[in-house]
Amino acid sequence: MRLLFMACRGDTKGVEDLLNEGMDVNGIDLDGRTALHVAACEGHVEVVKLLLSRNANIDARDRWGSTVHYFSLFL
Repeated sequence: MRLLFMACRGDTKGVEDLLNEGMDVNGIDLDGRTALHVAACEGHVEVVKLLLSRNANIDARDRWGSTVHYFSLFL
């Protein structure tokens, strides 16, 4: 959840630090959202780039079936 919180805030350094500590880039919240979902939804392009560079799953679906591609339409 910490990774998703940092991604939601657009905290690129915080996200990078957590990933460097071994946090799972594809971890999910209760709704199935990943940090990539959240960062894309909030328009945090630099966080999205960082997560993609760390092999975040672009095909992950949340509980509503939405993929990151759907949210990237808002960037």
